[in-house]
Amino acid sequence: METQMSKSCIWVGECTHELQWVYEKLQTLLPVLRLDSDSQRHAFGKSLQPSWVLIGSRSRSDQLESLHAECSALWPNSQILAVLGSWWPGHRRCHPLPESWQTRYWYELWDGILTDIAKTNESQVVPSKVAPRLARLIGNCNYSASTNPRLALVTTHSAMQFDFWKTLLPELSLLPVCRLVGGEIPQGDFEINIVDWTTASPPSNGTDVRYDEIRRLRRNFSRAKLIVRTNFPDYAEWIRLEEAGADTLLQGLFHLPGLVEQTNMLAS
Repeated sequence: METQMSKSCIWVGECTHELQWVYEKLQTLLPVLRLDSDSQRHAFGKSLQPSWVLIGSRSRSDQLESLHAECSALWPNSQILAVLGSWWPGHRRCHPLPESWQTRYWYELWDGILTDIAKTNESQVVPSKVAPRLARLIGNCNYSASTNPRLALVTTHSAMQFDFWKTLLPELSLLPVCRLVGGEIPQGDFEINIVDWTTASPPSNGTDVRYDEIRRLRRNFSRAKLIVRTNFPDYAEWIRLEEAGADTLLQGLFHLPGLVEQTNMLAS
């Protein structure tokens, strides 16, 4: 029991909506023990030596601060990470958190939370059972140029975004092919589809084409990994995108090499 728990994560605090989504994904990737109540934490706390303690918080800064102090006392040798929900980007302006804290937003699962955990060799991540396409995403990708770069289809609202992807993707041994939303879908053996909504304006006529676009791409490339990039991730929106066929949500200022790093580990 001790050996297993020494390689695990403990989840405390809130676990509903977007935080439940994060928790359930994590459960398929590595050992995670959820301790819901004060009594559970104090009953088991001293016998456990987790590598990471994840504190879920949707909006209440007072509860988060109290839990952080409690967890720091119970597990002084563990890494403590606050996983913040959808309310926190705005809430944090009025209730700033200590700069010394480690924090991640819920949508930073793939290229943030898991990447942080993977950097500690004590934590053991197992292959994904949730999204098989994730393990195939950039499976054998490395940061050096490949003689046969794989294809990535990039769909955006603005041609201005093309230069960004044309610079970034070749560094990851991916050859980008760019198209505008609503345009003809090219033929090709694309291993990854990226839909970049960061320059999209709200629909003027009330019609939102994003979900139709995702469904089109999923129909055409059933095995390709499909990533959606957006400026302001919203959980309700993400659920609809996931139902339409998206695999991963990235916030506008994301770290794609971190996503690649994580996927390589899952695929190994």
